[in-house]
Amino acid sequence: MPLRLEFILQGWTWLRRRPDCAVDAANPRDLWKDLPGQWEPAPGRSVLWGLLILLAVLLAWACLASIDVAAIASGKLVPEGKTQQLHATEISLVRAIHVKEGQRVKAGDLIVELDDTINRAEHKAVTQKLIQLRLERERLQAALEEREPVFDVADAFPESIAAQRALFVAQRHAHEARAAEAERNRQHRLIKPAVYDYMRKGATLIANRIKHEPKVSAFARAVGEFTGRQVVSSAYAAFGEKSSFRSHWDTRDVFAIQLIGRKRWLIYEPTFEFPLSTQQSKDYEVKFPHSKEPYLDIVLEPGDVLYVPRGWWHDPLPLGEGCFHLALGTFSPYVADYLRWAVHQMQEIVVARRSLDAWESDQALLEKATQQLVDFIRSSENYTQFMDEYYSHVRDEAPLDLGNLADREGGDLPDHASLRLRAYRPRGLDQAYLMHDGRKITLEPHVAEVLSMVSESPGIRLNKVLESSAFEDKTLLRQIVKDLCQQDILC
Repeated sequence: MPLRLEFILQGWTWLRRRPDCAVDAANPRDLWKDLPGQWEPAPGRSVLWGLLILLAVLLAWACLASIDVAAIASGKLVPEGKTQQLHATEISLVRAIHVKEGQRVKAGDLIVELDDTINRAEHKAVTQKLIQLRLERERLQAALEEREPVFDVADAFPESIAAQRALFVAQRHAHEARAAEAERNRQHRLIKPAVYDYMRKGATLIANRIKHEPKVSAFARAVGEFTGRQVVSSAYAAFGEKSSFRSHWDTRDVFAIQLIGRKRWLIYEPTFEFPLSTQQSKDYEVKFPHSKEPYLDIVLEPGDVLYVPRGWWHDPLPLGEGCFHLALGTFSPYVADYLRWAVHQMQEIVVARRSLDAWESDQALLEKATQQLVDFIRSSENYTQFMDEYYSHVRDEAPLDLGNLADREGGDLPDHASLRLRAYRPRGLDQAYLMHDGRKITLEPHVAEVLSMVSESPGIRLNKVLESSAFEDKTLLRQIVKDLCQQDILC
């Protein structure tokens, strides 16, 4: 209760109790006039009760009601532990919204449609990666098990299968080359009893890359002069009836010369034409098998020669008797060799050194490079240069002639000396030059005349050359011939 109201009530009670105070009960307000100070009569009882009720209501409201206090202030939350950023697991774009604000929906209703372009692209990339990994697994498993790979992976692109197959072949060739190199570097001891035992059981003894064997070299030189090509010699000896080397094709033209005994040859038509050195039959025999019926079934007698073009399947079969034959393989330049050489030469052209960025922007550049490559290939001068460089390395492996060419005190070559060109197919003699060991040598007319005579008549005698030459100084001409032998141009 307010202090002022309490004071008034107490004062009013005191006045009524005094006998000497005559109070007019009808007009109690007059009593306030005699009080000291500025006093006013108290409000009415109704006002008092109203205030009490209001106070009670406020107290009840304060006890029962909850007040939300909003305050605007700047601050910074500092976490007690470590913080971690949260990102959405999937990122996409909204293609369409199928509801409106305030619309009621039920379970199963389509609300938002997301754009699946990114997801489909990622799914395709992951699928192709999975297919690629399966192809790689099959390639590696086949290499580990030493078998041909079987790429039967569903939805695999043919280009991916071809790339894996080519990689498998390349890796196998590299492995075989490393194994062969390791074998060559090892110190071997020939175990003769084992060799005899194998051959009694039908094995074939094979000698590859025979060099400096006089009789074999004579055959190789004859084939080289006949074809104008590089010659590689191999020999096969057998006593049983097993196939010397199962049906296969060679990547070079082969002249088979039967020297001892007889041997049956089964020849089949090619199923993969003109294979290159990297395209061995063992890598293609499943995809390109030969026919069941042979094109030719022939038995070679001693002295017979059989020509087998590259790519033709053949299976040499011993007949249970001692037999021996030479296989002289010849190599010629191929179109692929010319293209490879041309591309290497194209490095000198600016357009071939340009950078590539994207197909849309590089088409014009590639068309320009293609046209220049075509023009380069069609040039007769470039073709002649390639052929000169190629055949300049095609040479006969002649033995050393120490007695006539190494002794400083040695005399002239004897008149009966047999002369041959080291190159099987000399180029440029009609234009007074000679390609030798990759170098172009300009020839004097009398030197070109001598080399032309030797080229046309391999094995011609020195005295015949001296007699046939129009060069008058025979002594000088004899010395020129000796110099040509010392330079390994003649042998």
